[in-house]
Amino acid sequence: MCLGIWALGLPAARLAAADWPALARLDLPRLIVGPLARALPRLDAMWADHYSSYNARHSWSALALRGYGGRPEFIEKPAEMSKRWKAENADKLAWKLANTPLRWDLPEAEALIGAVPGHKHRVRLMRLAPGGGELLRHADITDPDAGTRDGQLMRIHIPVVTNDAVRFEGWRPDGSRQEARMETGSVWFLDTRKPHTARNDGPSPRVHLVMDVESSAALRGLIGVAEPAPAGALF
Repeated sequence: MCLGIWALGLPAARLAAADWPALARLDLPRLIVGPLARALPRLDAMWADHYSSYNARHSWSALALRGYGGRPEFIEKPAEMSKRWKAENADKLAWKLANTPLRWDLPEAEALIGAVPGHKHRVRLMRLAPGGGELLRHADITDPDAGTRDGQLMRIHIPVVTNDAVRFEGWRPDGSRQEARMETGSVWFLDTRKPHTARNDGPSPRVHLVMDVESSAALRGLIGVAEPAPAGALF
């Protein structure tokens, strides 16, 4: 079993290049998201409230195109849930990853999913409500699979619908802050092990296509152009 521990001020030379940024735009062409964006209104009654303590005012919701149990409304990962949740949902602990019916209903998403190299685990649409929708600052420290080594999972974001008042922030290992305003069709790596937060103060929802993708040299290699690591970092 391998454990990762983050500590403020960890020397840069101890980190691999892919482990330095909290947020990094991948070196991929801007994707065409219009067809998927136009399909979203038919999902309005389906969004599932995200189960988390950092979902401020229940403003963050999601739907699964691929997830555990193959159900669109089940957006969680059983292995990273609390002991209480596991005790109350023992039947779900054995659920396996599967495509949900929503994936077949949204063929507009396939080109976006396929544009990112690597084997996909969960694939979700994640919606942040307008007018102050917020994910409070947090780090996803309970996911045993998160990381950038081969076979670990990297969190990839593709903005489908956004506005100029959406702000995404993350913090590097030295405590420095990154802020990103992600344009539609851009592709981003979010290191969920590090503190991060998002807020939507605009008049319209923010919707991202979010994928957990198995890390590989090909995927890590897309990070370096946008977010160089400090001098002396390991590659």
